[in-house]
Amino acid sequence: MFAARLRRLAAIAVLGLGSIHASAQNYGITTFSVPGSSDVLLWDINNRDQVVGWAQFGTEEAGFTIQPFLLDARTLATTPFAGPSGSLGTYLMGISDAGVLVGSYTVSIERDPATGFLDRVDQAFIYDGTSFTTLQVPGATLAEARGISPDGRYVSGRFGNADTSTSGIFVYDRIEDAYVLTRPVSGVVNAANSSGILVGNDLVFDETTRPAFRYDIGSGTFSDYAAPDGEFISPRAISDDGVIAGWLLRGEATAGFVDHGDRIDYITVDGASSVVLAGINDARWVVGSATIDGVGTGIIAMPLAPPVPEPNTYALLALGLGVVFLKARRASPQ
Repeated sequence: MFAARLRRLAAIAVLGLGSIHASAQNYGITTFSVPGSSDVLLWDINNRDQVVGWAQFGTEEAGFTIQPFLLDARTLATTPFAGPSGSLGTYLMGISDAGVLVGSYTVSIERDPATGFLDRVDQAFIYDGTSFTTLQVPGATLAEARGISPDGRYVSGRFGNADTSTSGIFVYDRIEDAYVLTRPVSGVVNAANSSGILVGNDLVFDETTRPAFRYDIGSGTFSDYAAPDGEFISPRAISDDGVIAGWLLRGEATAGFVDHGDRIDYITVDGASSVVLAGINDARWVVGSATIDGVGTGIIAMPLAPPVPEPNTYALLALGLGVVFLKARRASPQ
């Protein structure tokens, strides 16, 4: 009885120490801005801590000027990126571990006479470091590549047809040189990992609405993604070990989240009205943007190591276990 009681009390003490470490999990935030820009968006980060994104200048009515770039997450050094020849704007949205880039480029801009806003026609591209390849999604006149798996195999995104107003989602397998998913449905695929698991949102398929979803390329099946709890959830990135990052809406508040499976970390930025997370790597570094005073600012969030207990903390723990031992000893039958 004495041994069993001591084991139970010791287990409680160990579990208590574990909960201290779990509650200490948080992130350090680094912001990144471009002078004069109205918005900065960081879209993806690879396992070499390379980030892709763009800065936006101007307004919707007057027309935006887009400046895409690569960013070193550690030094914040930037490298400008020039899109395909003749493009009217280039949007970088994904980067593999080998540095293969994906995104979209604008081929035409026309003002809608009914709304007065500008309509863009974009094409998805892959850049392997030397040349551009335009993705010709079957049956589509425009497309947007929103992500590439860390191993560079899967390119995911959405497509549309300006003439019929149809839209759909796609995944292109670079190894097989084939589209393993092309569905003319409402929705968007945001990212895929190297295991062929992708995440997205706003999917309507077979009369079933999935506000947030996973898709397994191997089995060809969709499943709902319901965590975390929010009025609207947008899972935007998935690491190779299945950690999901994105953003959610609760009331008027928008926050970023990192879903580790056994816990969810929420990421906010002081003074920001909204936070959107868009990319994650295997070290749990996440990137996105925060809106502060109406201006979009890029953010890089890095998990901080749990604090190591001071020597006196260990001494107190040992003392506590000693007290537990003596009480259990005295209470045991002789």
